[in-house]
Amino acid sequence: MMRRALLLAATLVLAGCSDSDVARQTVEPYGFTDIAIGGYTPFGCADSDSFHTSFTARGVNGACVQGVVCSGAFKGATLRVTGPSNACPVRGPVAPQSGAR
Repeated sequence: MMRRALLLAATLVLAGCSDSDVARQTVEPYGFTDIAIGGYTPFGCADSDSFHTSFTARGVNGACVQGVVCSGAFKGATLRVTGPSNACPVRGPVAPQSGAR
């Protein structure tokens, strides 16, 4: 019983340490597409950041990246790209465009 209570408490605490709305609002203006917001990540942000929200997205150059959005109650949000990712959806081949009809 005590183990379940501790597990529930830990889940609630960690769930409150990410902010998916702020993360999406921070990532979208930079041209990222195929955005998938994750949850709390313990690494990548400063101790003064209240929220550490992971994400994967496709950059304007088509490369898939992973990163974290760090934010707090009385400060803005910081977008940190931490490296490449293989988690973006695979896009099909693009049909060649022709100006002739």
